[in-house]
Amino acid sequence: AVVWEILQRPQADVSRLIWIYAIGMLGTMSMTAVLALYLDRVFGVTEKTIGLFFVYIGALSLIMRALILGKMVDRFGETGVMRMGALAVAVGMAGMPLAPNIVTLALVMTLFPIGTALLYPATSALVTHRAPKTELGQTLGVQQAFGAVARILAPIWATAAFQGLGIGVPFYIAGGILAFVALLALGVRPAAEFR
Repeated sequence: AVVWEILQRPQADVSRLIWIYAIGMLGTMSMTAVLALYLDRVFGVTEKTIGLFFVYIGALSLIMRALILGKMVDRFGETGVMRMGALAVAVGMAGMPLAPNIVTLALVMTLFPIGTALLYPATSALVTHRAPKTELGQTLGVQQAFGAVARILAPIWATAAFQGLGIGVPFYIAGGILAFVALLALGVRPAAEFR
């Protein structure tokens, strides 16, 4: 019933949040699918040095979630933080293939863990506030199911685009996907309006 509700009424509050989560996941998971291939092809990063990039992204994500996210939610609210996160990931994704050197790439890549740390926790929190309390577990389960489908599809389309359309194309498409997510996020009512 919850799945049908999300498909039938995508503009409803909870449905929109689940679509934001799933579509955003489709875009963000595409980056991890092709990042190693891209770094190898453009910057000569090998299996011996690729781990540094994932440690860099992971460390920034940890710092964001442990030290900064709560303060940003207090200041801008979950809706504002979600919107900022979607926009940061969109700009970061689209900017990656434009980086002329590894230092610039590292700077652009900071937008990815910052944005995902803002986007996904805030979206899930908004779902928990707006879903019917008697269906909260089921609604969160459906959100994760939609996200799981996105995680399956992301590497499939991203690697196909990388091989068939060009090595920067998956990042531009993913940036476009996240820009669409940012537009969807603009339609989410802030908590003050929701109550």
